[in-house]
Amino acid sequence: MIAIYIIGTFVAVWILSWILGAAGINIFEGPNASALYFYGSIIIGILLNLNNELRNNKNKQ
Repeated sequence: MIAIYIIGTFVAVWILSWILGAAGINIFEGPNASALYFYGSIIIGILLNLNNELRNNKNKQ
């Protein structure tokens, strides 16, 4: 499930960046932009997975 969160986050950030770039707001540009996409998507995906696991654990009690 964590892989789905990571891939989904990467796609969502990519689409958001494209939409904002079309509007003239370039938030991800420069030499470190690809690292921000990659590592940011991994970190956000892991946090979403932890949130899901904690929510499921809370509902079981």
